Amino acid sequence: MPEKLPPESAAVLSRAWLAWTVFVAGLTVFGLITLSAIEPTRVQVSAWGMLAALWGLVVIAVLAAKSHVFKSAWERREADPDIYFRGLLSIWAVLQIGGVLGLLACFFSGSLLPGMLIAAVMLALTLAVRPSRAALRARPRPTARGVDAAPAPA
Repeated sequence: MPEKLPPESAAVLSRAWLAWTVFVAGLTVFGLITLSAIEPTRVQVSAWGMLAALWGLVVIAVLAAKSHVFKSAWERREADPDIYFRGLLSIWAVLQIGGVLGLLACFFSGSLLPGMLIAAVMLALTLAVRPSRAALRARPRPTARGVDAAPAPA
């Protein structure tokens, strides 16, 4: 049975899952609307497509910054719930903007590629960066002898 989270961490995790679901559903619905509105036979790169592709540089920067936001979780320390939630929201927002830019490229150019490909990559990255229960609780560090015991009281 998984270890129970403190109430504030559990509330943040619930909000994070709700926000993640909204981001994924929103981009998926917008993508389906785009698929039904665009004739899939043309391939044309527009300024919107270039903007969406350049947004990929912002995505790379945000994913690199993710390592700073989630540093405590990777060091097996308990993450601050508010910082964790704001960090996830910022990552999802950047990915969502990239996906919307890709879909706008589809609308304005009248073609599915490359805009739909960019939007699909942004959606896949959003699906990969899900909320994690493990980030909100401290875990013992593995060592050569096994797992460290709880730190000795000072």
